[in-house]
Amino acid sequence: MAATLSTFIGAFRKRWLSLMSGGASVPFAVGAAFFNDWQQILCVTAAACFFFFAAYLVWKAERERADGLALRLTPRISVGPIRMQEALQTNETYVLYVQALISNISNTSIEDCRGHFIKVEANRGLPDECVFDESGYHLWSLVDLPSISLRPNAPHYLNIALVRNVTNMGRFRPVVPTLANVPNGVLPMLFTPGTFRFHVVVSGRETVSQPFAVDINTTDMDNIRADLALQLRQ
Repeated sequence: MAATLSTFIGAFRKRWLSLMSGGASVPFAVGAAFFNDWQQILCVTAAACFFFFAAYLVWKAERERADGLALRLTPRISVGPIRMQEALQTNETYVLYVQALISNISNTSIEDCRGHFIKVEANRGLPDECVFDESGYHLWSLVDLPSISLRPNAPHYLNIALVRNVTNMGRFRPVVPTLANVPNGVLPMLFTPGTFRFHVVVSGRETVSQPFAVDINTTDMDNIRADLALQLRQ
């Protein structure tokens, strides 16, 4: 809707007439019926009061809309650092979880906070190639859910990928995305050692989405590394 004088007058007139003919006008009408000498004064008083109140309602609606837009445009999510967490599975084999710490830097909780998997790129000494780009949701650490309520001052780790133990000799196979549903077809693509870049976007209700990328280097099986590659503001 255009921000013109006619638009304001239209919104103002609608609220003013609603107040003049609604329940708020009843006390003034009753007063005018019992006090004939004050009838004109009461009507003018009612019109003036409702005039200012109607202007307030127009301002209030626009202010709430502007505040809601400002809230959605204010960055509330921070990413980092990256860690690798070793865990023992039920079959007594170890896995390394690559996790990103996600923080809420605002004063209110972020509802339905999710980590959106975008794609994986591989660098094996050649230009980066996209090996997998089907959409999905990463799982949050400990709860194994794709969505949480991220509270202020209570950061939570998001599982990006895991590196599985192939044998009991401490040798690892390259990376498996920690998604709610992992297609079997992606596993062979990530088996060859190299550097894999996971592109992720963290989102939530009424907040700016936060894209970032994590590099996982499996070239040296005895020294697997993971680093925050980039963090961009949208």
